[in-house]
This record gives sequence, structure tokens and C-alpha cells, in this order.
Amino acid sequence: MAEAPPDDCRPLKYSIHKFSTFSSNYVPENILEDKPSNQGSRWSSDSNNPPQSWGSTFNFSIWHVALGGFDEWTMVQKCINWYTTYREREAIRLCLKHFRQHNYTEAFESLEKRTRVTLEDPRLTRLHKMLVEQGDFDGCEQLIGEAAEEYKPQWTPIIPNPGGSSGPPPRPGMRGGHQMCIDTNTQGSRQLFILAGQRIKEYLTDFFMYNIDTDTVTYISDGTRKDSSSVPAAGFTQKATIDPHLNQIHVLSY
Repeated sequence: MAEAPPDDCRPLKYSIHKFSTFSSNYVPENILEDKPSNQGSRWSSDSNNPPQSWGSTFNFSIWHVALGGFDEWTMVQKCINWYTTYREREAIRLCLKHFRQHNYTEAFESLEKRTRVTLEDPRLTRLHKMLVEQGDFDGCEQLIGEAAEEYKPQWTPIIPNPGGSSGPPPRPGMRGGHQMCIDTNTQGSRQLFILAGQRIKEYLTDFFMYNIDTDTVTYISDGTRKDSSSVPAAGFTQKATIDPHLNQIHVLSY
């Protein structure tokens, strides 16, 4: 997919290209201006289009429409190129679907080989071949059974960074009852936050962040410094969740 734009979008100018109907002076161009206190600054349809109106005195109306985004050509060009490639690929897939439905085998294989575009997942292609072309019902049942199998986890050990001459960097250490939440929306990195917990009879208030992609640990707070007022109280009964839109971590202790 095209590269995601930064978060600081700005208002974009636009014009009305086409519209359905309007009544009296309530023309479509009125939605370009944001005047919520002006009753005339709106686009209203004819009284019977659509037939249902809003309220007793207004037809179907729109007061204002604002667009936000980016108009730098370097960014827009990437999106246009991605969309053009995507549209061409989907058109080829529709042709492949049509050829296979009508049993145009040579055309299907030729187009697929020439464009290197696949119609679907290889397992679906295999299922179609066994069911439609070969009539192998036993093989189809076996294939569906394999697809229904649960995923098997694959564990990979995380080797701590030994550090330099100053010794190993701080680590959360052994504990239980701690809370963790992961942030996958940060561009270029996946961050795992570790909070509090209990070690033997000690209740912990420390706060760590582990970067999965760079394999680094950041010591955010030990819970005893001057910023301890912004860290939740010690314990092992917290519940933590992360809000990716507000970029905030919410912790509930009970």
C-alpha cells in the first residue's frame, strides 16, 4: 500500500463538480463556507427529492463539508501510482475469474503467467482444481481439514543486550502479576510496555518500554523518583490498555 502520510494534515480547497437538486437560493456551493449560525448558508434539496425532509421547515440540507489532507505532489504521486497499480491488478484478477468460470484454460494460464498476478490464495486454487476439475471429494475434505487446524506457535528466544563497559542496561527482571500492553501503531517500531507487579513480597511501581524491532529496553520510571506521582500505585491487580488514537496508556487498579 502507499506510504502513510504524517498526522499534521491541513484543510484542502475543493469545488462542486456535480449535484442532484437544490431549492431557491440554497445552492450546493453554500457548503464551502462554514457559517453554522447563518440559516441561509446551506445546500437544500427540492421538497420532494428526497421525499423525506428533516424537521417541519427544512428540506434535506447540508450546512458545511470540510476536507483535510495533503496536496504535496511528491506524496500524492505515490498514492496515485499505488492506486493505478492496484486498479490494474484487480482488473487482471477479474479477467482471470471470467476465464476460469468459462473454462478458458489456455487464456487463464497465459494471462496468469504473463502478468504474474494470481487470482487467489494457492490453497483456494488447489481446492478449485480438486473439486471442479478432478472431482476429488476425499481430497477436498482433507484439504479443508488441514485449513481448519489451529495455528502452532513458534517461539524465538530474546537474548538480552549485554551492554558495554558500564554493565547491562536495566531490565524488568523476574516478577508476577505485572501488566503489559503493546503499541503496534508507532511507525517503524513495535513497543511493549511493562508496568508494576510483584517480586516475592515486594510490590513494584517501575515502568519499562521494550522495543521489539530494535531489541532495546527503556527505563521510563522506577516509581521512587520525583515523577512517581504520575505512575500508578504499586500492586499486582492493575489492568492496563493502550489508546492508539490518543497515544495514552490507561491503568485501572483495584
